[in-house]
Amino acid sequence: MVPVKLLILGSQNSGKTALCVRLITKRFIGEYDHKKEVTYRCSRVVDQEAVDLEILDLACKDNCAASLEASLRWADGFLLLYSITQRLSFLEVPRLKKLIDQTKQSLGR
Repeated sequence: MVPVKLLILGSQNSGKTALCVRLITKRFIGEYDHKKEVTYRCSRVVDQEAVDLEILDLACKDNCAASLEASLRWADGFLLLYSITQRLSFLEVPRLKKLIDQTKQSLGR
């Protein structure tokens, strides 16, 4: 099984936790603890290959720098999420992408 570490990023209340819970449990839950950092684990088949997913959902308010940088270094892949009902969450995506690029570039990846 191929291990994959995925970091989910986006503005507060953009649906990050809801998306993770939906993927893992196939259910929608309306209320979440937004102050808790959670790592979800599941196995899925992607392109006929078994993948062991570890998904990190950060709890930092405004993506606090120290925790975010460590998480960017940890992750193999990223999911940048925004809400179609919150324009500001969409405008946050380019900043997050640039931060990911800078961090990964400093690692030589």
